[in-house]
Amino acid sequence: YKVALNQLEASAKTPASPSEISMVAIYNGVAVEAEGTLASRDQLLSGAAIPLDLRVNAAKTTIKMSGKVADPAAARGIDLQIDVQGERLADLNPLTGEDLPPLGPYTLAARLSDVKGGYKLTGLAATLGTSNLAGNATVAVDGPRPKIAGTLNSSNTQFLSNTSFYE
Repeated sequence: YKVALNQLEASAKTPASPSEISMVAIYNGVAVEAEGTLASRDQLLSGAAIPLDLRVNAAKTTIKMSGKVADPAAARGIDLQIDVQGERLADLNPLTGEDLPPLGPYTLAARLSDVKGGYKLTGLAATLGTSNLAGNATVAVDGPRPKIAGTLNSSNTQFLSNTSFYE
């Protein structure tokens, strides 16, 4: 993996004002742009939960995150609304190092929080082409392998019949 940071700017009007940030980077040959607001200097020094409102664009995909993180270093105290929108899963291949299928467009929206041993997605709403899923899920990461559990509903799961997706 190769990362080149082309631009990073951060500014705030006062120590109590949120920090406005913008970044332009290249990750594995893909342009990545991010902008938004983070905690103020005073909030960072106080040890309080860190508010954030970020938008990231890369590989024909937009990711929006807003909410708070109490302990970013430990990935704890997470309370974030996540919204993802993209054209095709395969556009993410250079970023993920995986061979994702050329299916799309896709969306994902959920509230992300941490729970003991993992993470929880509530109010999950996802689409892939004309297929959709909705519900809640947890991802346990404290064992030898990640474990996903949840209650999901769908009114259309056309991608499940696409056998090339599984090859």
